[in-house]
Amino acid sequence: MNKTIKIVFSVDYNFLPHFAACLASILVNSSKEDKFCIYMLSADITEKDLDKINKLKTIKDFELNLIKVDESIFQNCLISGHIKIPTYFRFILPKVIHDSKVLYLDSDILVFSSLFDIYNTPLDDSYCAAIRDPLIPFYRRKINLANYFNAGVMLLNLDKMRQENITEKCFEFVNEHKSKIVFWDQCVLNHLFHGKVKFLGYEWNFLWGNPYYRRVYRKYKSKIKIVHFTSSYKPWKFDVRFNWVVKYYFYLFKTPYSYCLFRDIYEIINDYFKQCQKKVKLAILAAKLGF
Repeated sequence: MNKTIKIVFSVDYNFLPHFAACLASILVNSSKEDKFCIYMLSADITEKDLDKINKLKTIKDFELNLIKVDESIFQNCLISGHIKIPTYFRFILPKVIHDSKVLYLDSDILVFSSLFDIYNTPLDDSYCAAIRDPLIPFYRRKINLANYFNAGVMLLNLDKMRQENITEKCFEFVNEHKSKIVFWDQCVLNHLFHGKVKFLGYEWNFLWGNPYYRRVYRKYKSKIKIVHFTSSYKPWKFDVRFNWVVKYYFYLFKTPYSYCLFRDIYEIINDYFKQCQKKVKLAILAAKLGF
């Protein structure tokens, strides 16, 4: 089995602190034998930014590779909510990474164990290994796919994706089936990979933003290997369980981005006062109207 674990991230400049915290958690919790080759796909990260990430080698050595991406090729992809173009970089992974497989990770996650076991999961004829995403009924009816998976943590079979021309098929799906796309690139991959996915245990991608996962938290608490802060629930916004906030800043403080704690606190306080101002204005308007 291969002890060099190859991991890829899609990152933009604004998400660098969260990526750094994620990488720090991987390095801190790795086994002594684990070696890492890290790929970063980005359109706006500079060599100066890479110098900061390379400082994490004081925790543990790793190989770092920056792959520059032209965002214009994704101009027809759906962008909405908190989603930005870099999430679609997953489409081109078989073209820009020439390994037989790679572990894709979102940057809004924390890792609490060695990634050796997930990386060495036998893929056989599957496109990927991932966890089931228990959709709420409304989306389940709209997407109409059984065994829908979450694309935030995926062990990808790049050889099979290349053989089946998945990159080209992704862009074709975006152009021809827009009505089937609800959760952006994740829906595209689910349609194309359907029936060829190996499902992992929930401990490998515990979706904190999913109501089902929050209900079963106590059951999985001691088993969680990766926590994924999906949707708008982020530890740097202080809107998740406080233990996750503490863990996030524990790892962030091992990076050159520790100063972000003060920025995050300022933004939270500023947002709070803005909300208070809105409530005061609404109360004044209601009083003037006689309510």
